[in-house]
Parts: sequence; structure tokens; C-alpha cells
Amino acid sequence: MDKDNDKAVATATASPAGYWTDMRTAAFFGLHPKTLKRMAARGDFPKPLHFGRAIRFCVADVMAWAEKQKAVA
Repeated sequence: MDKDNDKAVATATASPAGYWTDMRTAAFFGLHPKTLKRMAARGDFPKPLHFGRAIRFCVADVMAWAEKQKAVA
């Protein structure tokens, strides 16, 4: 999982535009994809977008949420 997380971090810093899968988003934060879905359902994480059967998180929304979390902590 560390390799996936490293790739996700590199991608996020290089290009914050676009969409990530739930797996990629979860790897970035070191969480399970179901945890992200539960957090989003509670309003504690950006809501995912649904493209047909595919679930995607907007990278800009995720990064904005992460920055907001830093400010709170």
C-alpha cells in the first residue's frame, strides 16, 4: 500500500485536477475505501461522483478537504 500511497501523493502534488477512484483516494489517506464512503455519507468527507457504475472523487475537493483538516488540527 505504501507504493500506491507514494504514487497518489506524487500525482496529487503534481496535478491536483481530475478525479481519483475510491481505491486511489483511500490509498492517499491510508484508509479503506468503505471508510471514505461512510465518511462521505455522514458529511465528513467530499461526496463521490458517480459516472455510471464508476465512483470517483474530485481531486480538488479532496485536497481542499485535506487542507481544511490541517487548519482544524
